[in-house]
Amino acid sequence: MGKGPSDLYPHLFFCKYEIKMKLRFSIIHYSRHQDLDVIIFYKENFNMEKVLPSDLLNMVQGVIEDNKLSFDISELNLEADQTGYVVISNKDAYLMINKTQPKEFKIIERNEVISNTEVAPSTAEFIFDINKDKASYRKDENVVLTFKVKNTEEDSPMVVKVDLFKVNTLVATVFEDSKLYLRKNESKDYSVTIPARLLENNTGYLLTIKVDGITSKFDFMTTAFSVEDDWTIYPRYGVVGGSGDDYNSILLKNEDRYMSGLGVMTNMNINSYFFYDAYKSPQNPFPIDQDQFSQDWNTWSHSKVDVKMVTKMTDYMHSKGSVAMLYNMCFARSIDEPETISAIEYAYNHDTYGLNKKGTPYINYIDGKPFQYYYHPMSKHWRDHISKVMIEAMDNGGFDGWQGDTIGDRTINAYYDADSDAHYMSDYYGDFIADMKKRMPDKYVTINDVNGEHIDKMLKSNQDVVYNEIWSFGQSALVIDGQYRSQTEYGDLKARVDDVRRKTGKSLIVGAYMEGPDTEWKDGKRVAKNGSGEDSINDETYNASAVLLTTATIAAAGGYHMSSAVLANRMNNEGWGIGVLEKDYYPTQSLRTDLLIARKVSDYNQFITAYETALRGKELEDSDVNVEVTNKYGFKQNWDKYGTRGFQIWTWTKQGVGFRTIQMINLSEVVSNWKNEAGSKENKTPAFQNDLFVKYEVGTDGELANRLADKVFLTSPDDWSKSAMVKCQVNVEEKDGKYYLNIEVPTLDIWNMIYIAED
Repeated sequence: MGKGPSDLYPHLFFCKYEIKMKLRFSIIHYSRHQDLDVIIFYKENFNMEKVLPSDLLNMVQGVIEDNKLSFDISELNLEADQTGYVVISNKDAYLMINKTQPKEFKIIERNEVISNTEVAPSTAEFIFDINKDKASYRKDENVVLTFKVKNTEEDSPMVVKVDLFKVNTLVATVFEDSKLYLRKNESKDYSVTIPARLLENNTGYLLTIKVDGITSKFDFMTTAFSVEDDWTIYPRYGVVGGSGDDYNSILLKNEDRYMSGLGVMTNMNINSYFFYDAYKSPQNPFPIDQDQFSQDWNTWSHSKVDVKMVTKMTDYMHSKGSVAMLYNMCFARSIDEPETISAIEYAYNHDTYGLNKKGTPYINYIDGKPFQYYYHPMSKHWRDHISKVMIEAMDNGGFDGWQGDTIGDRTINAYYDADSDAHYMSDYYGDFIADMKKRMPDKYVTINDVNGEHIDKMLKSNQDVVYNEIWSFGQSALVIDGQYRSQTEYGDLKARVDDVRRKTGKSLIVGAYMEGPDTEWKDGKRVAKNGSGEDSINDETYNASAVLLTTATIAAAGGYHMSSAVLANRMNNEGWGIGVLEKDYYPTQSLRTDLLIARKVSDYNQFITAYETALRGKELEDSDVNVEVTNKYGFKQNWDKYGTRGFQIWTWTKQGVGFRTIQMINLSEVVSNWKNEAGSKENKTPAFQNDLFVKYEVGTDGELANRLADKVFLTSPDDWSKSAMVKCQVNVEEKDGKYYLNIEVPTLDIWNMIYIAED
């Protein structure tokens, strides 16, 4: 097993509140030889014998006497023309070698500053503009990382280093510049190539960028990427939709806005996009015989779509290794479209409900007016028609697949069996999608199974990914004490992800819309109907913690929260960026995002990418290992394993090939309702936790327990751009013939993952 980030960068740790620690260093050895100066500082009151020979100065054969190190400088074998500084450090000692012969050395005080917004070893910021050339890479492609190093301190030499990790194991140091010298405010651009020969297919990777300065200040940043010939294994699904600033239209005049948002999403590793309401009509989805088409069915905003703007985006996505999916209804005809298929092919109502009457064609109404007719999924004539229509539309727009939608479920009959027993529309979803896959084998196909309640009917569909639009009122996959429930809590989201994975082996894409502002017009004024609606009227931003808790729950369970969208809308005073979906009609985003939310969402996507095999890898499944979380006073903090109650630290365990994980979701002092329709009125920011202890039951094998104790790591997406996987302090406890790992967890913000390596 290789070294992990914590072995190479032991100064990294988690802390919520600002703490300033000045570690005093003393000179223990100074030597001058052949125009070289060597100086060693060490932290007071530590045992050098345990630290220096193996960790700090393993390339030097030295002698330790009286806790002091002596060695021959010639043993360093520095080249004759070598200049600048060589800096080697760990948390206890600091070695500096210089060939420039400064007139004097001064003792360095190594400051480590941790705040509630950054996990950083110092206040210095040297690393900027981190970008990758693609969102997703194929197994034979090199990865190109670009970034800028800028000296924001005094004139000084610097050392730049880039390391590549697979989960907790160092794969390689892919770049190192030990001879950089920058004056204050001077910068240098870097382009680093990670060769394909180092990379495995269908695997996520972590890149760490570290810059050391002579003043002992340094900067540390991370990013992630994935190598994947098949995006459907680890889907990271984003959305493109019309702009609310332009009547929900997708217009070429907003090209800069769209491309800016896509740039952000690319760097977030979004490997697939769903173009929402980019179609002209259900039966003529994407014509290219005109530069712009109107969506005549859209009577509320009369939106338009510029064909060139869409094709520019699909071309861009392909250049970045991503796929583009065209949204369209599966069975619909708009009320104003010609009746190309006979009315006898419609689905007919089995019951009378709403404005629909028994024995009449199934119609969807909006504001009391007919909106769409629906054909029977088993109609061969309809299948012949829609498959031909969709293949042509996808080819016209450069789309790779079809994101099919339904209008929910209804009891129906065919025209010819109007008097037979009722059938549900969903009874035919699986057969319909399986048939579409046969008819368009080179296209991706999926269907929105609203609420995920019909997964058993979809098992033979062969759809490429599983997509569920989740609503609180839907029936949960979680059954407690034999009682069915609505899916209102975080635990219900996890249960839906678990159910899909158990039955299909796939990672569920979840459309779970946050907050859902509800307003109405009264007396010419917009009036709030819920707390989130009030936030919308007041032009507030999303509650970042509410979004992250939902995303964390879904990702930790092994799914993906489809929340980020390119809508060409302005973030709060921060330029053009990504949005977070709030409703089922995507362009009507009224809650703004800001740079904080954008950064947090990006961090979470980097984390999900880097650790994708640990989160939703092959053969990964829930385990029943007993876990107990206590605070520093010994009080238990986790008590509801289902995740249906808040005011706790919610935990569950998983078992993979060669590893185990413990997921920790912080619900301290917050309720467990995921949607947060109350908006800012409901506190969704958990109480930050310090000094937690996790007791993990291993079983009766003491040898195994001791072996695992040395391979326990902690990581988190919270302010993840400044942190990494760190090794945990663990002791083994034996009680009544069973062995337990007692794991120290310094902090918990929103989501921690404990990773236990078995090999």
